[in-house]
Amino acid sequence: MARPKKTLQQQIHDILEKYIDDAYVASNKAIDKGAQACKEKVMQDSPVSKKIIRRRTKITGNALVESKAGKKRYVRGGDVKVFKPGYYRDGWKVQQDKDLKGTLVYGKRIKNTRQPHLTHLLENGHVLRDSSGKEIGKVRKFPHIEANGEHFSKLVQDEIDDVLKKGRKIKL
Repeated sequence: MARPKKTLQQQIHDILEKYIDDAYVASNKAIDKGAQACKEKVMQDSPVSKKIIRRRTKITGNALVESKAGKKRYVRGGDVKVFKPGYYRDGWKVQQDKDLKGTLVYGKRIKNTRQPHLTHLLENGHVLRDSSGKEIGKVRKFPHIEANGEHFSKLVQDEIDDVLKKGRKIKL
């Protein structure tokens, strides 16, 4: 039994459907590779504290603390969180962007999951205050996010354009 011939309109429709599927897959791969490369560059450019930072998270009363020298003293108690050098830098992750979920919508987000509140302060610099609120200095800017984001978004866009125009493989 002979297969029914497709009309010109059906053939064009099939070609365009295949092109859309190929373009979607290629752009998703470019976005994935670009997001991973951007994360690694942001990690590389992130500032690293040279000292261990201890922060009290909850105040629960007084506690007896012994120093390394063996001296004991009472301090305001509470849970103390210790941040070792590189804690901020190692917190960068690539995640699926929940705002960009849909049938033909795809995106990745690079965020710091360990200390997300620090990204804005480090990127833009900030005023340093003591416990009474008095200004004691300023912390300089450590630009490491915005420039890398712009650079890699342009690279991903160029990569997608090349793949769609020339039909070649992703190289990022």
